[in-house]
Amino acid sequence: MLPDTTTLHFVPSLNASVSPLHVLIVVVVASLAWSISLAFYNVYLHPLAHFPGPRLAAASKYWLFYQEFVRGISLSDIRDDLHAQYGTPS
Repeated sequence: MLPDTTTLHFVPSLNASVSPLHVLIVVVVASLAWSISLAFYNVYLHPLAHFPGPRLAAASKYWLFYQEFVRGISLSDIRDDLHAQYGTPS
């Protein structure tokens, strides 16, 4: 005779052990781990990582957002300053 598979008595109830706080913590930790690993890849392992420039700009696009909207510096001025500091492409 086959076992009854309609009710699985050996699987504990997940409702009692998983709370919304646990789910939130897992989502936040996973997001932080993803962001840190992506920034590490962009700065050290990306094919364009050997080009000179600010490391925060290489790590994330938030650097450009900060420069343009918080500091009020236009992208063309940023580009001119970076070319003056790091050299022009040859």
